[in-house]
Amino acid sequence: PTGKNSIEGQVSAECASRGLPLPIRVERLSREELIRRDFFGFVRSRPEKPPPHTAPLCLRLTFATPISGPISLGYGSHFGLGLFAAVS
Repeated sequence: PTGKNSIEGQVSAECASRGLPLPIRVERLSREELIRRDFFGFVRSRPEKPPPHTAPLCLRLTFATPISGPISLGYGSHFGLGLFAAVS
């Protein structure tokens, strides 16, 4: 998908809804990176309200200026899912 339904569009909408700047780049990292970071070991849904998509994604967000973090975006963010932390 493209536009607002793309990963980039959804990440931008989530950032905007939280008063964060829009990322200048959204990178989807490899399946190997998902495995290395043990993303498949996380609970990715709750039975009460399942997400529309349950496959994990490993993303790297780049902003034009530094922002305070960590930040949490998307479905289940109030449970700590969708957590992004700064890297050097």
